[in-house]
Amino acid sequence: MNNWRGERAENIIQQELAMILARMVGPEFGITTVSRVEISGDRKNAAVFMSCFEPEKEKELLKWLNKNAALIYQTLSQNVRIKYLPRLEFKKE
Repeated sequence: MNNWRGERAENIIQQELAMILARMVGPEFGITTVSRVEISGDRKNAAVFMSCFEPEKEKELLKWLNKNAALIYQTLSQNVRIKYLPRLEFKKE
């Protein structure tokens, strides 16, 4: 997102997701990080770029994250005060 408000929202979402996923993601995926978040121009979707220090488990991690995206979204919405919280889609960095 190009404007400062969008960048601020991206940073807030990235920080909160990192904390949420640290609690939710099990040790079977190894160390995972939220590399960056990109909110679309219409603010309805957010691409969350993830990286995993165990590359062979990265595909499985992304599958798990996208399967549990609704629960992650719900947890995020309880912690973040943004007028329109975008739908999350997890992608490989």
